Amino acid sequence: MRPTRRRFLTALGVGATGLAAGTAALRGADGGARAGGGTWPQPGADAGNTGFVAERGPRTGRELWRHEAPGPGTAPLVAGGLVLPPSARRPLDVATGEPRWQVQPTPTGTAVPGGRRTPYNEVTAVAGDVVLVRGGETLYGLSIADGSREWAHALPGPNAAVTVADGTAYVWTGNMSQSVIIALRAADGAFRWRYRTDPGVGLPAVSDGTLFLNIEGRVTALAPESGEERWSADPPPAPPTAAEQASGEDREHGFARSPVVAGGTVYIADTAGRLHARSAAEGRELWRFTPEERPPAAPGESAAGSRPVVADGTVYAGFADGRVRSLDAETGEERWSFRAWNAVTGTPAVTEGMVYIGGRDTMVYALDRVSGERRWEFSTGSGVTGIAVAGGRAYATTRRGVVHALGHGGGA
Repeated sequence: MRPTRRRFLTALGVGATGLAAGTAALRGADGGARAGGGTWPQPGADAGNTGFVAERGPRTGRELWRHEAPGPGTAPLVAGGLVLPPSARRPLDVATGEPRWQVQPTPTGTAVPGGRRTPYNEVTAVAGDVVLVRGGETLYGLSIADGSREWAHALPGPNAAVTVADGTAYVWTGNMSQSVIIALRAADGAFRWRYRTDPGVGLPAVSDGTLFLNIEGRVTALAPESGEERWSADPPPAPPTAAEQASGEDREHGFARSPVVAGGTVYIADTAGRLHARSAAEGRELWRFTPEERPPAAPGESAAGSRPVVADGTVYAGFADGRVRSLDAETGEERWSFRAWNAVTGTPAVTEGMVYIGGRDTMVYALDRVSGERRWEFSTGSGVTGIAVAGGRAYATTRRGVVHALGHGGGA
């Protein structure tokens, strides 16, 4: 059983000025502008985590370069002519894959970007000319030009996931006992507000004046003005698999991954391998998609697929049964499916004509958005954890920490 959850969150240090600024920053439709123009500035591409970029993706899957990052992670960010892998120690030139900043790891685990000593572990988002990077229990703002430090803000925990909307960075941080949501002005790190809640699962989504998070397996909508919980919901019970029936296991399922918000709807996967759509305004269930076969999962393991992506009234997602599916965003009706060789768990990307996705079978697949037809594929040699698309190229990250730049030599 999960522990009892607080229905109202504890506000910490919320001043009137910070509230006004933070609330204004949340009022944009779907949380802010779409990614595009050769950028993938945050993990979900935009503030709603939709994974959509308004450009053409690569027509071919030729490998242009590869780079071994220090460890596994999600898809890299792309901005300012740089590819920023999950480990921020080596931002790379988009054309060559060569390091742009002169970053030297030190014996103490710190690094020296631009000749200045700055300890950091992972890139979290890009906001204009500032790269937001977590180092230990501190969030740093670094110049995208040379990596020099612009500002620093202490965090109450060793983890961080950041979504940027209208110049405000919404930072999830915490540990096994609590989460803290902090709002900072991304340009200079100025504090706006923060509040504490129960343990969560990383990346927030921001849309129309509301924060959406996965808190203890519940999809939860929060009011930034007070930290009040507007609504929250658990997934409905899932029928046991044959393996669960045979073992007598009584498994409780929760939501998995981070929420995605588009067109007034929240989309989120669960640990039973299903995909859900709920009203962003009130949390009411709109539909849920259940694959015909739910693959067995070992005790304690999740059957969740990928985080979905959304574009033009269609949801695209990978599933643990080895399929990629296109679903009608309003009804959940399946439009097409594509079978991979194993569970499809890597975070996908969608462009104006293609869906790029991968998973445990080590392949990157480029699928036609309308028909689901495979246009090309590329073998990475390791499970694919996420894909970003920018400037006509796809950048895929693997469980081994390798970043593959894929596309045509001309960048299209």
